[in-house]
Amino acid sequence: MTKNDKLLLPVDLLETSEKVVPYVSELARRFKSEIHLLSVLREYDQFVVLPVPEYVTPGVLSTVSSCVQRQLYLFRDKYFKDFPLVEVKVAHGDVANEIIGYVKSEEVDLIVMETHARTGLKKFICGSITERVVRNSPVPVYVINCNTITEIMPRLAG
Repeated sequence: MTKNDKLLLPVDLLETSEKVVPYVSELARRFKSEIHLLSVLREYDQFVVLPVPEYVTPGVLSTVSSCVQRQLYLFRDKYFKDFPLVEVKVAHGDVANEIIGYVKSEEVDLIVMETHARTGLKKFICGSITERVVRNSPVPVYVINCNTITEIMPRLAG
């Protein structure tokens, strides 16, 4: 494997996020890597069906962003307290684009991310962020299917 000074873990703070932690921890230990945790908030207007005055949006987004940042720090403290270099960032916008932008701006060497392995209508409606990141990433992407994690976890330890 090549240089892996910086590992990026995009975190959506769902229960599946913690399933990826052992992989990131192992890679970070092996390569003495910095860990970067990134959570991306979609723009507020993507969730609103009714028109909302523009002056409301910044306040709501700021409040949500602060809450997510606190949760991201708690996630870091719970799972990566033994690592000396763990960066935390909350971004806003298109999730895949923000991940790729972060990789470029922070010179990340490897992305480790989960996939929910949605199929059919769920994939059509939600899209596949992981797929878009894999297609557009300038660095390798280590994808972990959270639906099969119990089957592949023993292989990493070997």
